[in-house]
Amino acid sequence: MPFEELTESLYAELRKLAYARIARLRPGQTLQPTELVHEAYIRLRKNHNWNSRGHFFGAAARAMRDILVDQARHRGALRRGGDKIHVALSMTLPDGHNTLSAEEILSLHEALEQMQKEQYHEHVEIVLLHYFAGLTQAQVSDLIGMSKTNVERRLRFARAWIKTRVT
Repeated sequence: MPFEELTESLYAELRKLAYARIARLRPGQTLQPTELVHEAYIRLRKNHNWNSRGHFFGAAARAMRDILVDQARHRGALRRGGDKIHVALSMTLPDGHNTLSAEEILSLHEALEQMQKEQYHEHVEIVLLHYFAGLTQAQVSDLIGMSKTNVERRLRFARAWIKTRVT
């Protein structure tokens, strides 16, 4: 399916995901859901070799995460000192009620980068789909072809792993 047709058919779903992500940001953020979708679209257009719907949503989740991280960096959120990162990040990702500051988004991003380096690829993918794409555990399970129990288990592990590194 050509890129334009695929994104047209999934545009409404991308907008829902963007609204969910923007709603999780603290008040005062300037990025609008439509801007997030359009920025993600531009990034997705550069590399569109997806082999499934799940792969597309994974790429969209990564693009949205990268956009939010870039915005947080742009706003001067790198005002942390020392080699430890201090955030009050709730590890109940996502519950629909918590909001994240730019600093917390950066901290989560850095933790996910480290997790990826340590070869926890499936765990990172699940966190991306669940948190940044806003998919439920059941939806993640369907998209990646893993049982819901295994998705829950990997998500619990990822939360604990991140919590031990983000203090």
